[in-house]
Amino acid sequence: MPLRIHFTAEDLTRTRLADGPGPMLELDIALRLLQETSHPTRFGAWRRESLRRLSPRVGR
Repeated sequence: MPLRIHFTAEDLTRTRLADGPGPMLELDIALRLLQETSHPTRFGAWRRESLRRLSPRVGR
């Protein structure tokens, strides 16, 4: 079921945006992409290179 959220003009004036994504968010996205097998043309080479560079102590 979709949700609809209504913001007032006052709500929007109090809204602040981050300068950019946080490092933990970037790491989380990268780890999820490493674990997925979707989009092999787009991410395949990056996955292979990234996995090759990981320490052997990292569980795969």
